[in-house]
Amino acid sequence: MPEVTAVPLTSQNYQKFGRVLECGDTGYKEANQGRARRYNHVSEMINLRSDATLNMCLFNLMPSEGATFELSLLERHPYSTQVFFPMQPVERYLVVVAETNEETGLPIWSTLVAFIATGEQGIEYPPNLWHSPLVALDKVSNFAMACFENGTEGDCEVSRIESEEEYITIIL
Repeated sequence: MPEVTAVPLTSQNYQKFGRVLECGDTGYKEANQGRARRYNHVSEMINLRSDATLNMCLFNLMPSEGATFELSLLERHPYSTQVFFPMQPVERYLVVVAETNEETGLPIWSTLVAFIATGEQGIEYPPNLWHSPLVALDKVSNFAMACFENGTEGDCEVSRIESEEEYITIIL
């Protein structure tokens, strides 16, 4: 079974794939009579289908427990950016991404990269980026998700590893 070690998620080590959505000490403007910092345009929400509408939904995730996670599939959203925002003091969650084979459109499994995100970081998956479904670590976790969808199979494509012996072990 191949193994990949997850590393802490940062804006710098994820910039090849998309954006990490987080507050910081720069890049904001004051709002609400000076009691808030407003961070504008934290994600480029791309919609490549005129008949798709923004779906803002909620996920309640059961945690993956243990020191490893067995990855058996990746998914992508060919026509929309997808973003996730933790909704409670989420401790950690897993972000796994892979590059696309331009000839076949399938993930290049050997390019798999895994990150551990904190509960203070949201994540952006641009259109066509292969990624694992959201994986909560440590405890039950709630997330808000936004993605443009029209209710067809084109909303989400899945690529599965067929043999359990070929599942990829993510070391957390």
